[in-house]
Amino acid sequence: MALFLFGMKDPADPRVVANMGTIMQRLWVKQVGGLARYEGDVYQRVRDDNQVPGNPWIITTLWASRYFIRTGDYDKALSLLKWVINHSQHSGELPEQINPYDGTPLSVSPLIWSHAEYIITVVELNEKSK
Repeated sequence: MALFLFGMKDPADPRVVANMGTIMQRLWVKQVGGLARYEGDVYQRVRDDNQVPGNPWIITTLWASRYFIRTGDYDKALSLLKWVINHSQHSGELPEQINPYDGTPLSVSPLIWSHAEYIITVVELNEKSK
């Protein structure tokens, strides 16, 4: 996702579009939603399960939201942003990862990077959707 995030490739480039399609298909955690970092990610893994590509991360899910913002699919971008909000703690804190089975926070919380990406995503959505 760095290619479009850092402005190296246009989000509408057919290769970026194909790559994002593959990412959304293969890294989406079907049990609770959200995007894993990569297939077979074992960091903080709850249990070995071939049906789960890895734990969903707040950051990767927000990066995907930013892709959809940049392609003009605001409904999809907003749905991913809402997923993040729905997986925040009651205090509003955002964790690093989410348990792929019950949707509870995993690992570091609060994670400042998750909060920073949330702010960047909200600002970008606000600017682009006007």
